[in-house]
Order: sequence, then structure tokens, then C-alpha cells
Amino acid sequence: MRWRSQKDDPAARAEKELEARTIGRVGSARDGAAAVLGALALFELDRPATRLAIADVGEGAVAEDVQRALAGERETIFGQAATLPLDGVDAVVAVAPASLPAQDVLGRVERFGDALVGVLVVDSEATATAATPAAAPAPPAHPAAQSGELERKLAEVAARESALRRMMDAVQKHHGGAVVAGVDPEEHAAVQLRAERAEARVGELEARVGQLEARLAEALSAPASAAPIPAPAPAAPAPVPPAAAPAPPPPPQPRPVAPPPPPPPPPVVRGRPTLGQLEALVEDAYRRGAPEAEEWAVYVPLLRDHASADGTLPEQFDALIAQVFGSALR
Repeated sequence: MRWRSQKDDPAARAEKELEARTIGRVGSARDGAAAVLGALALFELDRPATRLAIADVGEGAVAEDVQRALAGERETIFGQAATLPLDGVDAVVAVAPASLPAQDVLGRVERFGDALVGVLVVDSEATATAATPAAAPAPPAHPAAQSGELERKLAEVAARESALRRMMDAVQKHHGGAVVAGVDPEEHAAVQLRAERAEARVGELEARVGQLEARLAEALSAPASAAPIPAPAPAAPAPVPPAAAPAPPPPPQPRPVAPPPPPPPPPVVRGRPTLGQLEALVEDAYRRGAPEAEEWAVYVPLLRDHASADGTLPEQFDALIAQVFGSALR
């Protein structure tokens, strides 16, 4: 009998290829939109993405929510992966459930070709509690009450700007600022063009930061409106003495509760980390509530486009990885 290796297994090969094309594994539209923006920042180093399409690969609600969340950032359309019109579309992000086999996902996104930015995988367990009844619309809040949301958006945009600039610096340091012997002039020109596009993208993000700062200052300086005077409460009726009730039975004795299992140990990374190990560090940081989790999560989608099929990252990013993830590396 001849045992089949992983290389002979089409399902295993499909899982590996899908992992290489995945831009994030999320449980909410907010996390999905952040992952898409990070992947687009790298995608636009090679070509502009003025019109973005969100392709639903059997997921549904979260895919539409991601499209609505991104509508304020750029022109965005939504449709099913099999029937999505591609005329005038510069980039496509596919949204698929984690339960769908990798071979099915790859078959449905094949028609997008080079326009595919990546696949956003949605964890169905994390979104199972999202189908709750809609609450009644709240009255408009005072502008100062919106400062927390503006500050959050400001921090997200600033983090993406900083990460993109550091990624661009790493590429420029690796290739150098001038043509040297042994370097193909066409390759050097392509690298310079990507660096110029990255610089333009950083400028756009800086302008976005300035707009959010102006909105935040305007919201905090707006005068608070007078609060309405509440109507007097009606007089409470005279209390009625309760009727005598029989004594309640003694409460049942609580069953002993087993102590919760100890948390898993943090992942150990030795030597040059792979993309999969960095993703594991981000998941562990979120589980522990570590303050560095948000910063790490910004860099993982940016590094994903440079990783090889086995997760190996180019040496040009070693210094950047050491600076960002240094506290978790050994």
C-alpha cells in the first residue's frame, strides 16, 4: 500500500492555498472592515483600487455589513460571488464562512483573477449571537458624546498609517535608494514605483487623520444643550400590607462546580517567526487582553501578502518584526 502524502491530497493543498490568500479570520463586520483596509493598503502599492467589490461566498449577513462599513471609505458594491458584475471593478474581497471547504471557496473566487485582494474568513460561532432583535433608535447624542467613537477611528487610521510607513521603509532599505550593480533596472524601477504609491497612500491616511482630529475638536468644543426637565412622577399609591404567606422551602444545596481549566500556555516562538506563529501571538494577546494586541493585529495583514506558501517571511522584515513583536520572541 502506498500512503498518500499531504502533497498528494487535493484538500490539503486547497487548505494551504486558501490560507495564503486569507486576509483575516474575523467574527464581526468591524474586524472584517479593518482587515480589508489593511490588505488594500498593500494591494494599492501595485495598482489603484478606486472601486471595490465585496463578493459573498455563501456567508451572507457579515459580508453585507462589511460592505456597508467600507462604504464611507471608497466606492463599494456587493454581490454573490458567482454573479457579481466585474465591469469597472478594480479590486475584489471575497467573504466566506469558515465552515465552507477550501476547495469550494477557491473554485468560487477563481473568476476574479488578479483583482482578488484576498479572502475574509468569518467564524460562524463568533457571529451566532449577532441575530438579536433591533433596539429602538436612540435620540441624537450631543456631539461631545461622539468623541469616543472619533478617537477610536482616529487611532485606527493612525495605526494603519504608521504600519504602512514602516513596511515601506523596510522595502526601501532592502532594495536601496539607487541602482547598484547586479540589480535589474526594470525591477528597481518597479520597486521605486511601489514606494511612490505607498508614499501617496500614507499622505491620504495623514489627511484622513487631520479630518478626524478636526471633527473631534469641533465635537468637544460644542456647547452642551440644556437637559429637559423631567415631568413630576405621579404619587405612589398607599402600600397594601401583604398577605401572610407560607414559609418557603429551604433552597436546594448547590452542586459543586469544577474549577475552570487553566488557560493554554502562550505560544513559544524561537528563531525567525513565520506568519502562522505571528497570527497565533495575536490571538493569544487578544485572549489575555494584552494592550499590544491591537498594534500586532495591524501588522499581520500587511505581512501576509509578503509571506510564502509555508508562512516564511522575507528577511527584509526581520528588523521590523523584532521591533513590533520583540516582547514575545525568544
